[in-house]
Amino acid sequence: MLEQDEKRVKHVHSEFSNLIEEGHAEIFSAVDGSKDDIEKELESLNLKLTPDFAHYATIGQVGCALSHLKIWENIKKSGIKSCIIFEDDALLVEDYVTNLQHLEKELSQTWDFVNLFTHPQHSHVKNRKEIPGKMQLLNRIPTWGTVGYIISLSGVKKLLDIFAQTGIYAPIDVMIQDVLDGMISYNLKHDLVTTIGQLTESGKEKDLLHSNVWNTKSYKKYLQEQNKNRVYFSHEKAVISSKNLSESSLEVPYDAEYTPGRTTFNLKSRAPQKGDHLNFQLSLTIPSSFLEGVLLRFSVRSHYRGLEYAGRMAYSLCINQKEIFHEKVGFFNQENVVSLIIPHRPESGILELELGLKVLTDCEDWNWGPISKITVSDFSIEEMHDYQAYFLSTSSPYSVSKINEESSDLKKLIQQFASTGESVDVFIPGGNRGDGLIYQGAFKLFRKFGLKYNILPYRYNNVIEEFDDQPIDSKILLILGSGGFSSAYNLMVEIVPEIVKKYSSAFILPSSFDISCGPVKKFLEQLPEHVSVFCRERKSFEDLSSILPKHRLFLDHDTALEFDYSKWIKRGTGVLHAFRDDKESSEIQLPIGNQDISAGPDSQWKELLDIISQYSIVHTNRAHVSIAAAKMSKEVHIYPSSYFKQKEIFSFSLSNFQHVVFHKQDNTKSLEKKGSKFYLSGKTHNDATFTQVIKNSIEYLKTASDDPRKKIVALLDNKYEAKKFCKSFDLKFPKHIALFSNFDAIQKQDLPSNFVLKPIWGHTNKGVFLLENIEDSFYDILRKKEYSWKDLQKAFSDEHQVGSGSILIEELLYEANPNYVIPFDYKFHVFRGEVEVIMQRDVNQGPNTQDWQFKFYDRNWKEINNPLNESNINHELPIPKRAEEMLTIVKKLSLAIPIPFVRIDLYESPNGIYFGEFTFHPGNHWLWKDAWQKRFGKKYLEAYSNIKDYKKECTEIYSLFK
Repeated sequence: MLEQDEKRVKHVHSEFSNLIEEGHAEIFSAVDGSKDDIEKELESLNLKLTPDFAHYATIGQVGCALSHLKIWENIKKSGIKSCIIFEDDALLVEDYVTNLQHLEKELSQTWDFVNLFTHPQHSHVKNRKEIPGKMQLLNRIPTWGTVGYIISLSGVKKLLDIFAQTGIYAPIDVMIQDVLDGMISYNLKHDLVTTIGQLTESGKEKDLLHSNVWNTKSYKKYLQEQNKNRVYFSHEKAVISSKNLSESSLEVPYDAEYTPGRTTFNLKSRAPQKGDHLNFQLSLTIPSSFLEGVLLRFSVRSHYRGLEYAGRMAYSLCINQKEIFHEKVGFFNQENVVSLIIPHRPESGILELELGLKVLTDCEDWNWGPISKITVSDFSIEEMHDYQAYFLSTSSPYSVSKINEESSDLKKLIQQFASTGESVDVFIPGGNRGDGLIYQGAFKLFRKFGLKYNILPYRYNNVIEEFDDQPIDSKILLILGSGGFSSAYNLMVEIVPEIVKKYSSAFILPSSFDISCGPVKKFLEQLPEHVSVFCRERKSFEDLSSILPKHRLFLDHDTALEFDYSKWIKRGTGVLHAFRDDKESSEIQLPIGNQDISAGPDSQWKELLDIISQYSIVHTNRAHVSIAAAKMSKEVHIYPSSYFKQKEIFSFSLSNFQHVVFHKQDNTKSLEKKGSKFYLSGKTHNDATFTQVIKNSIEYLKTASDDPRKKIVALLDNKYEAKKFCKSFDLKFPKHIALFSNFDAIQKQDLPSNFVLKPIWGHTNKGVFLLENIEDSFYDILRKKEYSWKDLQKAFSDEHQVGSGSILIEELLYEANPNYVIPFDYKFHVFRGEVEVIMQRDVNQGPNTQDWQFKFYDRNWKEINNPLNESNINHELPIPKRAEEMLTIVKKLSLAIPIPFVRIDLYESPNGIYFGEFTFHPGNHWLWKDAWQKRFGKKYLEAYSNIKDYKKECTEIYSLFK
C-alpha cells in the first residue's frame, strides 16, 4: 500500500478490514518510486534497471516492481509456503472466500503462480485451455496486471533467481509473463479480484524516471561501466521547430515533451497538409580524445493513430546537412535501432543532427488530435577505427539509406546491370539454412533495383555433370555468396571454373576466402580474367589484394544483411545456444541445450528465422544466425568458428549494432604453449579457470598420441566400453540389448516391450528415445508422443548427430520416486575423489532443454545457489533415497581414473543405483559462474598434482578391458 496516497489507504482499510482484524492479512508499505534514494532500494535487492528500461520507466512502474520484489524476499526469508498478494487498488469479488476454498482443493502439491485476475482485454482469449476435472483452474493465459495473485515458495525462488540475472527490464507484470512459461502457473475461469485502478497505459511522460534514476551520478557511473568507450547525450539542448515548406506563413501546430534521455513530438489540432514539417535538432560534441571516425547510435519510433493513414508522412535523418536515410511512417511500429558509422571526425568536432517529420500528402479534415508521434532516444557515440566510408544499419527494413548505395560497389553494379534492361544469370551454390538468407537478401536487392535475372536450374552437387548441356540466357553470371572457399568446404573452387566458361563476365558475390587452404589459393591464382570477386570482410579483401588486380576485387557486406526481417521482429524470451556441429566447428564445447539450427537445406531459411525470433539472447558461432539475430535486435554473443570468418564479419558488418558482442575464443592470457602439457603451465591455483583447464586438456589430447591417458579418455567416453570398466566395481547399469551400425539393421520384431534407443556417442539427449513397445507403435515417454516404426526412424534421423556412432539399444529405467516416471540424472562433478557439485536434472517435462529443471547440491547434499548460468531451478526436487551410497560410488570411480576431473552420471531406480556415463570435457564448462570457474580451476590443478603414477593406473585400467 502506498501510504502517502490517502485514497488508497482508505480503500485498503475498507476492503480488507475483516482480514486485517482477524490477523489473516498484513499491510506491506509500498516503495515510493519518486524517492531520491530509489537507487538504494535497488541495491538492497542486488538489482539494477537495464539502461533501456531506465529511459522510459515511470516512477510508478519502478515502485511497483520493487514492492513486489521486496515482498518476495520476505516470503523467501520467512519460508512461507504460499502467499496471496493484493495491490492497494484491489477489489474482492462477492464470493471470494468460497471460490478461494475451491481453488485450494484444486491446486496440486507442486505449483508456482496463480493469477487471480485476468485483464479484460485477455479474458476472452480464444482456445482457453481448460483443465479436465478442474472447476476453477485454467492453464495460463498471458495477461497484464499484478492486482492479485497467489505465489508459492518455489515460485518466489524461481522469480528472484531469474530477475537477479536479468535485472528489471520492463514493468513487473510484463516480466512475470515473460518467465511464467517455464513455471507451473495458472489463471482462473472466474476472477477472485478486480481493480479500482486504471487499466490503461500511464499517460504522463513527466513521470519518467530520468530525474531520479537515469540522471543520478551512480546510474551514470553504471552506464559508463557497461559502455566504457561510449558517450551518452542528454536532450536538454534539443530544439524543435515547425513550418510548412510550401507556405511559410502557414502555422504548423505541434506538441513536444522532453526528458533527459528522450523526446516525443507530434503534429496536432488540424489535419496535416502537404509540406508540414517538424524538425528536431541536437548538437553532439565529439570528445577530443576521439581522433578518427565515430559510431552514432540512437533509437526512433514512429506511428500513426491508425494504419489507414500509413505512408502519408515520412521522417528523415540528416547529419551536418547530409541526408542519411528516410522512412515513411506507419509501416514499422517497432523501435527502429539506428547505427551509423561516420568514417572521419568532422573538423568542427560537432555532429549537427536533424530528425525531420514531413507530411507528403494532404489529409482529409477531421478531428485529428495528436497524430504521427515520433520518439527519439538514447543518443550515444563511440570511437571507430579503420573505416573509410559511411555505413548505416537500421532494424527497420523500411528505412531507405541515402549513403550505403553511394559507397556500395555491389549496389552500383546491380544498378548498372538493371539500367540496361537485360537479364543476368544467377547461380545458387546451395548450402544450409543460413546460406538461404544470403540468397534471399540477394534477391531482395535485385528486386529493389529492378534487375531481371534467371536462376540456373542446378546446384553444386550436379553442376559439373549438367552444365555443358544447358543453354545460357545471358552474357553475365552472378554467383551468389557462400562459405564454399574454406578448408572445411571448398567444392566451389571446382565448380566456378566450369560455370564461368560460357559467360563474357562473371561476379562472385560477397564471400569469405581462406587462402591458407591450398586449393582456395590456387583457385584464385588461376581465376579467369573475366571473373571478379566481392569479399564480405576485410581480411579476405586484403589477402586477395596480393592475388587479384584492383579492378576485379571489391569489398561489400554479406547480402543476408539486405533481407527484410520485420516479420520476425518480436519480443522473445530465454537464451538460444546455436553453435555449429559440423566440420567448421571450433574448439568451443557444445553447451547443454545447443541447437545447430542452421543445419538443414537452404530452402528452410524460414524455419531458421522462426526459431531465432522466439528468443531474446543468442549465443552462436554461425555467421547467419548472428546476422539474423542482430537484425531482429536480439542480444547477440558471437564466438569464433574454425577460421577467421566470424570475427571478420562481426568487425566489418555487425560491430556497429547495439547489443552485439564478439567473444574471443580464449579471452585469457595466452598459455606458454597451448595444450603442450596436460595441465596449464604458468598458472597458479588461484587464477586458472575451469574453462581454461578443460580446453587445455582437449588441445593436449588431440596430439598426445603417446600418452596412455588419451586412450583411457577415448575408452571411457564410449558408453558401451565404460560399462566394461564399471563391472569391476559391481555397479549396475542398464542392460545391454543390442548394438547396430545403422537404423536399417535393427530387427524390430526382436525388440523388448520397453527399451532405450540412442546413439553410442552424443549429448543433450539428441537422438535418445525412451520407448514403450505398444503393439505396432512405440510410445516415447520423453516426448510424450506415439510413433510408427517409419516415423521413429525419421525422428531419429532428424536428431542424429554427425559422428555419434552406432545405435545402442538398452534397458529402460524408471525413477525410484513414484511421483516421477523418467529417472533423475545426477551429475557428480568429481576432482580425484572429491565431489564439488552435484547437479540433479529432471527431464520429465519433455525433450526441450528449456523445459528441464535443475537443483544443485554440495558434497553433503545441502542445496546451494545456482552455480550455472541459464539453469531453470526447481528447489522442490527430492533428494535420492540412496544419496550417501551414490557419493561412495563416484569417489571410488574417480580415484581409479588418472584424470584430474570427471563428471559421473548416476540414476536411481526402484532396483538400485545405475551408472550412466563418464564425461571428461563437459560442453557447458564455460557456463559456470565466475566464482565456480575459479574454484573448479583450482581443484583441477590440485587433483592433477595428486596423481603420482598415471602410467601405472592406465595399465591397470587396460587390464580390465582384456
